[in-house]
Amino acid sequence: MKSTARLHVIFARNASLALVFRRGPSKQVATMLWNRKNDTFKMGQWFKGRIYEHRSDLSPDGKYFVYFAHKMGAKRGGPYVWTAVSKAPYLKAISFYEEMDTWVGGGYFLGRNLLQLNRGVFHNPRWEDKNIRIASVKMVRNIKDRIIPFSLGVYYARLNAMDWQLVQLAEQENGPAYDLFEKKLHHGWKVQKQLYRFTKSPAHKRIYGEEHLLIPPNNGLSIPCPDWEWMEEDKKRLVWASDGCLWQSEQGKKGPKNPQLLYDFNDMKFEPIKAPY
Repeated sequence: MKSTARLHVIFARNASLALVFRRGPSKQVATMLWNRKNDTFKMGQWFKGRIYEHRSDLSPDGKYFVYFAHKMGAKRGGPYVWTAVSKAPYLKAISFYEEMDTWVGGGYFLGRNLLQLNRGVFHNPRWEDKNIRIASVKMVRNIKDRIIPFSLGVYYARLNAMDWQLVQLAEQENGPAYDLFEKKLHHGWKVQKQLYRFTKSPAHKRIYGEEHLLIPPNNGLSIPCPDWEWMEEDKKRLVWASDGCLWQSEQGKKGPKNPQLLYDFNDMKFEPIKAPY
C-alpha cells in the first residue's frame, strides 16, 4: 500500500496566505506558500530532518516564519536542534537560536515582526535579524488562564487566535484521551477538533493526530471526519487535509457541499532549492 504525504497548515492571521508543511518520508519535509485568494502554491525548500509544525508559526502578514527543527544524524559539535526565523516559505535562517533538546523550542508571533520565543533550559542565540523584535523568551503555556502542555503551547496559542475554544484537556489516567477544541462555523454549525497527545489517534495511528466532527444546529446528525488530519474555516468555505491532499468545500446550511481538490502533494520528491535571499 502506497503511503501518503502528511500535511499541516498555518494561516497568516491578517493576510490571505498560509504555509503548508508536507512531510514524507518521515525524515523529509517541504514547505510551500499557499495564496488563499487564488489557491496558488509557491514552493519553498526541502529539509532532511524533522520540523515540529506544532511549535512553528507564520507572522500575521505572512512574511516571516518561525520554526523548530531537529537534524537527525547531525555531526558532533554542531547544533542538532534549533529555532530559526526565515522569510516564508523558505527555511534559510535570518535568526538562529541553538536549543538543547526537543521538549520546547519554536515561537509565536505576537505581531507582524514581534516574536515570543518558546525557550528551553538551554537557549543560545547565534545570530538575530534586526527587523525581528523579541517580546519575551519563555515557555508558551498559558491560554486564557489555562495551563496547557508546554510542548504544544505554540500550537494552542495559534488555535486560540483562530477562534478555537479549548473545551477539555486530556488526562493521562482514567480520563479523556484527547484535548478537545470547538469552533463556530457559518449557518449555526460547529466543528470539534480532537487532538491525541497521550495515545495514538485511532484514525491516523500517531500521537498528536487530529480528528474532526462537524456538528449541525438543532441537535441534528453529526458528521464524523476522521480522515481530516488538519482543517480550518477560510471565510465561508471549509478547507482540510486528507490523503496527502488539500481540499475545499462550501459550508452550506445543510453542511459541506461540492468538495473540490485544491492540491495533491503526494508525488513531490526531495530537491535542493536555494532561498532567494
